[in-house]
Parts: sequence; C-alpha cells; structure tokens
Amino acid sequence: MRIRTKLLIFLLALVLPPLIVVSTYAVWESQNLGQKLADGAEENLVRTAQQHLQLSLAVMRSDMRSRQHKLERSLNLVVKEAEALLIGPPRHAKPAIFDTESERQAVLPSSLVREGEEAAPLVFHAPPDMDHSVYLEDAGRLLGLEPAFTVLFPREGGVRPQGWVRLASGLGCYVPEQKELPVPPPSLDTAWHDVSQGIVRGQIKRAIGQSDGQVTATLRKGIYFPDGRLAGVAGVESPICSAAPDKKWSSLFDIQMRFLLLEARSTPAGGSALHLVGNGELQGRNLVWETPHDGQQLHPGQSPNEALLIQDIQAGRSGVRDVRLAGVPVFLAYQPLLDGLTLAVAAPRDAILAHADRAEDAIMGQTWKILSLTAAVAVLAISAVVLLAVSGSRVVTRPVAALATAAKRLAEGDLATSVSVAGRDELSDLSRAFNAMVPQLAERLVLKQDMELAMEVQQTLLPREAPVLPGLDIAAASVFCDATGGDYYDFLTYAAADGPCCDIVIGDATGHGIAAALLMTTSRALLRGCATQQVLPGAQLAKANTLLCRDTDMTGRFVTLFYLRLEAGGIAPAGKLLWARAGHDPGMLFDPKTDTFRELQGKGIALGVSPDYLYETFSCGGLLPGQVLVLATDGAWEARNGQGEMFGKERFRDVVRRYAARTSKDLVEALQQAIREYQGGAPVEDDVTVVVIKA
Repeated sequence: MRIRTKLLIFLLALVLPPLIVVSTYAVWESQNLGQKLADGAEENLVRTAQQHLQLSLAVMRSDMRSRQHKLERSLNLVVKEAEALLIGPPRHAKPAIFDTESERQAVLPSSLVREGEEAAPLVFHAPPDMDHSVYLEDAGRLLGLEPAFTVLFPREGGVRPQGWVRLASGLGCYVPEQKELPVPPPSLDTAWHDVSQGIVRGQIKRAIGQSDGQVTATLRKGIYFPDGRLAGVAGVESPICSAAPDKKWSSLFDIQMRFLLLEARSTPAGGSALHLVGNGELQGRNLVWETPHDGQQLHPGQSPNEALLIQDIQAGRSGVRDVRLAGVPVFLAYQPLLDGLTLAVAAPRDAILAHADRAEDAIMGQTWKILSLTAAVAVLAISAVVLLAVSGSRVVTRPVAALATAAKRLAEGDLATSVSVAGRDELSDLSRAFNAMVPQLAERLVLKQDMELAMEVQQTLLPREAPVLPGLDIAAASVFCDATGGDYYDFLTYAAADGPCCDIVIGDATGHGIAAALLMTTSRALLRGCATQQVLPGAQLAKANTLLCRDTDMTGRFVTLFYLRLEAGGIAPAGKLLWARAGHDPGMLFDPKTDTFRELQGKGIALGVSPDYLYETFSCGGLLPGQVLVLATDGAWEARNGQGEMFGKERFRDVVRRYAARTSKDLVEALQQAIREYQGGAPVEDDVTVVVIKA
C-alpha cells in the first residue's frame, strides 16, 4: 500500500472518529446545558427573590432600630433634665395648664400658645380627686421640660412620639397630640404601682402594646432624687414604624409584598402557634404597623418547613422559608426585632416562579436552535475533512517522496545530492534543512577522520609500557574526557654508573580536546629535546618553559607539570628522589608502616606563563620497601557526582591506603574504578591521569 493511501486512511481515522464523537457530544451536551440553564434560572430567580426579601427586612429592621435608639437617647435627655429641675426651685412664672381645665373650656387659652408655635404647650395631668394647688410647685419646675419635649419628640413622617413624665405624687405632664383637645397618654391614668413596676435605675424598660389600632412601643425610665429615691418615671409612646422598602424589586416580578409583625405563643394544647401582631401599612414614605381587625392567630400548614419556621421564631433566628400562610404558598423572610417580636415579609411563590417558567421556555427555545445549528455544522465539517484529507495526502507525500530519494542517494555516499525547494511550509523547511545538512555532514566526516587520526597520534605518544627498574613496580594510565585530551605522562630512562636513572613526568594542559592535545604534544617534544641526566629537573623545566612561552605568548594557555627523577634507582639508601614542580599538585608518598602520607612540595609556576622563571630542584631520600608514591592530575580528585560534589583528596588517599599492598597496576585500576563509581551518570568534565611507583 502506497504512503498516500496510508496517509489518507490515517487522516480519516485520526479526524473522523473524534469529530463524530465531539459532534454527538456537543448535541447531547447542548441539550443538557439548556436544561441545566433552565433549572438554574429558576433556582437563581428563587434565590434572588429570597435575597431581596432578606435585604428588604434588613433595611426595615435597621431603620426601626435606629428610630428606637433615637427615642432612647431622647428619653435619657428628658430624664436628665427632669432630675435637674426637680432639685431646684421653680424657674418659670408661666402658669401651668391642666388638661381638666382645657376639657372644661374645650380649647386652650390663646394667650398660652406662642405665635408661630407648631406644637401645643406642655400640659399637666393630675388625679381628678386631687386639688391642683398641691402640684403647682412641682409643675413650675417641670415647665422647664417644655423645650426638651418640643425638640426631642418632633413629628416625623406623619408620626409624632408622645413623651410624658409621671411623678410619684401623681402629677404628670405631656405635650398633647392636638392643641385643641389634649388627651393624656394611658400611662398618666394608670396606677403608680403599674407605672413604676420593673423600673431599675439607669435602665430603660420597653413594652409593646397597641393604641388607636396601631402597634406602639412604650419606653420608660426612672427619675431619681440625688439620695436615690424614685421621684417619678419618664416615658415615650410611639407607633412602631419604619421606612418603606424599595419598590423597584417587587415591580420587576409584579408582586405585592406583605409585611408582618409575628410572635410565637404557646397554645392551650401545649404546642406553638404564630400570632399576627401587626400588618405593615404604607403611609407616605413610612411603613406603619397596624393591629389586625380579624383573628390574630395564623394557621400555617404542617410541613417540615413551617414547623422549622415556628422553631426559628421562638429561638430568635432569622431566615427564609417556603411556607403556606392562610392557604397561600409564600416565601417568608423573617428576622428577630425586639421583645419577642419578629419582623417578616412575605412574597407569593407562584408570582416568582411564573417568571422562572417563562425564562425556562426562552432558554429551551434557544437551546433547540443551537442544537440544529450544531448538527448542520458537524455534517459540513465531516464533509470538509474528507475532501481535505484526499487533497492533503497528495500534497504531503510528493515532497516526502523526493526527500526519501535524496536520502537514499546520500546513504549511498553521494554527498553532492540535493532536493528542490518550493514554498514556505514545514516540508519546504525540511528540504532546506536537508540541503544544508549535506555539506555539513561532509565536513563532519572529514573532522571525524581527523579526530580519529589525532587520537591515534596522541595514543602513540604516551608510553606503551612502564620502565622496569630493580626493586620498583611502576604503572600509569590516562583517561581522556574527549577523543583527545590535555593530560600527559612520560618515562625518560638513562644508564648511569651508579645505577639506572629514570625521569617520570606528569602534566596537565589547560582545556580539553584538540587544543589541549596540541599543547601537550608541544610540551612533550620540548621536554624530550632538553632531557639529559646531567641537568637537574629544575633546570630542565626552565629550558622547556623558555621555549614554550614563545608559543603560548598572548594565548593565555599553560601547562602544569611535575618532574620526578629516580636518582640511582630511587631506592634507599643509595638512591634518592629529585623533583621540580611547575604549578602541579604535589606527589603523594604513602608509608604503610606508619599509615601516613607525605607530599612532595615545592614552589613553581605553570609552564608557558613567564619565560624567565627559574625552577628549583627539591630532593629527599629514596623509597623504602612498601612505600607508594602516587602522581596524578587534578581531574582525579575534582571529579564530580550528580550533586556537584567533588571526589576529593581524602577519598583518593583512602583508595591508596586500601590497595597499597597490591601491585601498582591494581592500584591504578582501583583509583579509576572508584572515580567512575563516584561520578555515576554525571558527565566527565576533565582528563584523569595517575602514575604509581611502588618500592
């Protein structure tokens, strides 16, 4: 089967099944999404309605509590002013007006009403069987409350709180709602025991009641003499009202919200029932709570939600419940208000869900339109894919076939082959890359041959075997990190009358690869050209350094070297060790008998740095039986593992100590093996050369 046919089948098999699956899934998922959106729309509408009900409650509750706190502050100021007035002399010459006189006259004397005055003046109330004259002194003191009553209890939104003061003697005062016909608050006609009951100094007593068909709140606080005696009680009575909630939200749903004041009470049967304390009625911008005209007990159903509603109200919790009130399903939001009362707002459930049904119908209609469009697009997409696969397979395979032919010629050795390039697509880029690769491949083949030749040359420059000296076991090895390297070791032997003499050289050229190998080769040639037994190691290095500096001048390259001479065989007592250092690490001399290491130290800079530098020759006694002298390049102890940690000289010495009793060759191999195992799979960054001389 040709590649074009295979590619066509592959493209169709690759594209068509996923496209069919995706199209089918899109149709199925669109239908599910439409249903979920419809269900979600209903849930969101219900949730939004409940949130707005709670928000309306929060606004009303905040406004009612704000008005309550304002009344409490005003009452505290009246008490403070009354306590100050009662301990002083009467301050007003204005006569006190009693409401009994006004009832006889049916109207207050016009002389007692100041010009432009909006509210009636302060009116006094006394028990009907008491002579008013006994109260005139206290009345003269309390006349000082008239400005406070006028300022602290103004009319707001058509509602005016009625403040009053009742003394223990029975005298009371108030500002009447109407100037023409003053009507005393109920607390002024109540027995003193009932008025003062529950009064605690410094605290305000609250009570909820009703007056003239409205739900009212009564606040009372005691007035005390400086000696702690109860002088009287000050109070304020006001219909409970609040700011009306925003109508914009309810108009969106075309619903009529109902505002309620509820209270949970026990029934004779031992259960609990909800009682309607007040209905919210709009009066201007305020919501005034009126007492119901019919039965006060509500009869919600027996569903779990409605039982939980009663429990929440009894426990003073807030929330939203789906319940039935008077047989009508409603969403009822409720929050505790004060003194056992709960503020509630109800919205018809059917009115809200009707909008959800309309939203669901609209969403499902749009969903079916999307389904039809998706199916049509899927059919067109499948047809287009088939046509594109047929034509695309031909477009792709033609340049691929040309590349295959050219690659075959290249494999046969035709390094002049090429392919034609047309267009700017990826296949054209591949053709250009092929044409650029062919000459580069030719260059790399030449370079590879050169590298193989350089490696062969360098390997031939290293000693093939170590010299054989009486009483000594010598071994050496060098491992390059590249095909060629910059490490170097050499053996130079001489015949002498006092015994064989051997110079051992180990060096490390900077860098790696060809450049380091060439520098190492040059150094080897210079050292061999200058080598003679009559010249000390230091002088040898000086001569080679002078010549090498001519080649390394301005290049920054150099060679570190350790030059060791085994004088008279190098074995004590007749033989000795002579050495010179050119920036190389010192040799390590290990004595197994004492288990100690000694370093063959000595100063000296690297070769190729300064042409006039004079190197010194250092010496010590010859090797004793069992002693081991190790020379190595820094690649041995600077080898790193995967974590970047160095092998180090301590590990190097441990290997020397463990294998000191073995042959020199075993020790060299053990050091190389330990370094390889420590590196693991980490890349080799430097050449490693080791020379071992064992007595």
